[in-house]
Amino acid sequence: MFRRHLLNNAELMPELVARLDLRSTEEDREREILTFYKKTGIDWASPFSVILTGDAAVGDGVKRHFLSMVMEKIQFGFDLDLESTGRTLLFNGTGDHKVPSTSRPLIDGDLFRVAGRAIGHSFIHGGPRFTGLSPAMLQLIVRSNEESAALELSDCPDTDVVDVVSIVIERRRTQMKQLRRGLKDSSVVTMIKERPALAEVLFPRSAEQVMDSQTILKRIIWPMPDSEDEDDHSNVEETCLVTGFLRDYIEKGSSQELQLLLKFWTGWSIPPLQLYAEVSPEITLPVASTCLTTLKLPLKCQNDQAFKENLEASVRSTEFGFGMI
Repeated sequence: MFRRHLLNNAELMPELVARLDLRSTEEDREREILTFYKKTGIDWASPFSVILTGDAAVGDGVKRHFLSMVMEKIQFGFDLDLESTGRTLLFNGTGDHKVPSTSRPLIDGDLFRVAGRAIGHSFIHGGPRFTGLSPAMLQLIVRSNEESAALELSDCPDTDVVDVVSIVIERRRTQMKQLRRGLKDSSVVTMIKERPALAEVLFPRSAEQVMDSQTILKRIIWPMPDSEDEDDHSNVEETCLVTGFLRDYIEKGSSQELQLLLKFWTGWSIPPLQLYAEVSPEITLPVASTCLTTLKLPLKCQNDQAFKENLEASVRSTEFGFGMI
């Protein structure tokens, strides 16, 4: 309801356009992403589209691909070497205890505000969420009284520890202020301020990332033979064989494999209400129409192992850009 309210209020705003050059390097594309989210005075609920230079693809599938890529980089890091460490991580930690990196350059670059805008923008448009944020960090975002603390530094007698902890606490406060400002820029902070319980919707736990086979299978619309098409009758057995291979792959797939498949199929790892599967004699490898949430499978496939290898080869193509998706 909150998202719908924001989107309805901004539906007449000028369209917000993100551009990515798929012919450039990964680092250059990351700079384009950061530049996009460093824009000020933007209503992030505005109608949104993505232009991929070097690829003719358009539509909702491209937007899903863009937001999925952005949130992966916020969650797991950028290839850009902003800290002279080979890779830039905005957040560190495992499970449900991810905390902001204490890097001074990230704070000076206001990158946590950029992260807040990206998180809010993805949420507004129904995209992936940031999972596993430490409950303590979440409280610093939601809580209005920033100065309240369960433990005072004066309670620690070790002056060396006090100095180090003081630096960390000060940076944490700065990071959370930036993140809160970014969420405020996207208007999302209003939701969690007025309804603190909804903070877990915006920042879900890691367990919610687990994907099971039934979540996908119950949404698939399987291909149906056309009784009036004579040529279709000769392909019914092969079609059933191929769709059986897909069902078997999904039933045996790990959570990570299923998330990658869903990302290839739809543009991100959020299962839609309906997924469509088609079998075509005109292709040799699986392809996807992400805008239509349709996975197209080649009719000719010798066995289950060959099907699995071909499907995984296509799924891995998402690592190299939008491409044929």
